[in-house]
Amino acid sequence: MNSEKVKTYIGFAVKAGKIIFGTDNLLEKKKHPKIILTDPSLSDNSREKLKGYAEKKGIDLMVLPISEYFPGRNCKAVGITEPNLAEAVKKELKESYSV
Repeated sequence: MNSEKVKTYIGFAVKAGKIIFGTDNLLEKKKHPKIILTDPSLSDNSREKLKGYAEKKGIDLMVLPISEYFPGRNCKAVGITEPNLAEAVKKELKESYSV
């Protein structure tokens, strides 16, 4: 995985206002994200809520050390609403886990 590319894509989403921060915000927003990224340290309860939500809406859910991308913020889950940025992040993450 090229973490610099992923960091850049997430940065673009933040600047464009195409990102949703936090589990509660992800579950409550009317605009659905195209991909949800969760931190490995996310609580089991929150992970299960997001997993159910993602399955229901057909959203990809991936684990990524989010806390490294947002130092100083206690953020364990983010959703990217911009389809092209979400697809680029998904592609980078899938390439890193392909065999």
